[in-house]
Amino acid sequence: EAAVRTHVRGRARARTTLLSAALLEHALDGAVAAPVARLLRTITSARAQDEAAAVRMLDGAVAAVLAIGATSGRDLLDGVTVALELVATERRVVSSAVSGASDGGAS
Repeated sequence: EAAVRTHVRGRARARTTLLSAALLEHALDGAVAAPVARLLRTITSARAQDEAAAVRMLDGAVAAVLAIGATSGRDLLDGVTVALELVATERRVVSSAVSGASDGGAS
C-alpha cells in the first residue's frame, strides 16, 4: 500500500483539482466520509463462508456511497475502485517476485 500512497501523492496535485488533491491527501491519512469508511470496512471484513450476507452488506455500503451528492458518490466509488485495483496489482507483483525468489527464479 505504500507504493499506492506514493503514487497518489506524487500525481494528485498535477492531475486533479486542488480540492480533489486535498481530499485524496486526507483519504491517505484515513479521513474519509462515513459511507466510504463503511464500504472499505465491508470490503476488508467480508467472509467467504456467508457469501449472501457479504453481498447484501456490500450492496448496502455501495448504495450509501452512491447516495452522496448528485455525482460525488459515483466519483468516490470510481476512486475506491481504482485504488483497490492498484493495491491488487501491487500485491500480485510482490507475490510474483517473492514466489520467483523462493523457487530460485525458475518459472
